Amino acid sequence: MQRRSKKESPQAANKKILRSKILGIFNQNTAQTLNYKQISAKLGLSDPGQKKLISDVLEELLRSGQLIDVERGKYKLKVRGGHITGIVQMTRSGAAYIISEEVKEDVYINNRNVNRALNGDKVKVYLYARREGQRLMGEIVEILEQRERTFVGTIERSSGYYFLIPDNRDMPYDIFIHPRNLKGAEEGQKVVARITEWPPTAKNPFGEVVDVLGVAGQHETETHAILAEF
Repeated sequence: MQRRSKKESPQAANKKILRSKILGIFNQNTAQTLNYKQISAKLGLSDPGQKKLISDVLEELLRSGQLIDVERGKYKLKVRGGHITGIVQMTRSGAAYIISEEVKEDVYINNRNVNRALNGDKVKVYLYARREGQRLMGEIVEILEQRERTFVGTIERSSGYYFLIPDNRDMPYDIFIHPRNLKGAEEGQKVVARITEWPPTAKNPFGEVVDVLGVAGQHETETHAILAEF
């Protein structure tokens, strides 16, 4: 039985929202030093209780290493090494965007810095210091939660090797399938395959066929493929 989570208190929820907004301000002003009064002004908050909460959040961000204190009461985004968590949104080119509640905009990840994360994964991202006019960028340093590693696609053969060409445009990698893992599938057939491993030295993940749907292009096969995908 799934354990029922405890209800979040209003103050904890408020602090969580403030944390996200404050990080967003610092990410928009990476070179600027800000104190709690300036943060309050940017957020349009004048209530003394809210200002106290801002001070608490700033101290928490300092302890977590996301901010540095230039001098007492004045904070700045850590030049490099600030971390956020978010969800991967892959592009067909292999680059990705990270959707996170901790920053106001999506974080761009070059395809060289995706580090084997796939669409829908929850990841830890290392933020780069941003120069003026640049978009927010970073690199994925850890996969915290993986999404399902099963894909629908067509088997193709090249120079004696077999690959699954995924139907899903959010999956930018072909999956290498050893002949012993074809489970009877042939070139041109549509199948369901699962990623089994992705060695550090391999450009593409390795997988195995788990279900053969039929010849690609046939109406019945494509219907089964849609059902398998969703």
